[in-house]
Amino acid sequence: MRKFIKNKFIQIKNKFLLKSDQKSISPKLFPIALSGKEQNFLIKHCKHCKNYLEFGSGGSTFLVLLQTDIKNVTSIESDSNWIKYLEKWEFIKQEKRLKFRYINIGEVGFLGIPQDPKAKNLYPLYSNEIFKEEKNFDFVFIDGRFRVACALQTILNCNKNTTILIHDFNNREEYHCILKYLDILDTMDTMAIFKIKENINTQEILKDYETYKYNWA
Repeated sequence: MRKFIKNKFIQIKNKFLLKSDQKSISPKLFPIALSGKEQNFLIKHCKHCKNYLEFGSGGSTFLVLLQTDIKNVTSIESDSNWIKYLEKWEFIKQEKRLKFRYINIGEVGFLGIPQDPKAKNLYPLYSNEIFKEEKNFDFVFIDGRFRVACALQTILNCNKNTTILIHDFNNREEYHCILKYLDILDTMDTMAIFKIKENINTQEILKDYETYKYNWA
């Protein structure tokens, strides 16, 4: 009984702390999956950019807004409920630099993973829709779904000087196909940061995109 009461007290305390944090102008209890070193690595490399794009909303969204003066932050997300959850933080709701871009790819589950094969025709929108509206991004962080497709669309649409950062690259060999078009500049834990190669073959990228645009990994 004592253990039950103690656990219940901890739950109530944590819930109270979370509610308080959601009202703070300097939140600390936001959800984040990056290691401490990866967090520092992200900020180190993106802090001087002007137009930041991320595929996958979450802890990185908070970090960039809290720790940099980046002028424009665009965040791509396939889960509208996740956006609503993040907006429980007043800091996020009031932040003028931030623009969430919800991409409808049908029903999604945990971590925005698509659940409805009948909506497969919508999947490419996750990686390409934003570039129909804007291409002037100088830093792109890829940490959501369809990571290979997102990298390929970034290469196709952004300036050759655009910096690309991919989470989980080092430990997921299935992403390494993009090394045909990118040179690694530096790594930290599972992250790798890249520059776009010179003289890339656009037709080859388009061909690869056709292969990966439905692959949500």
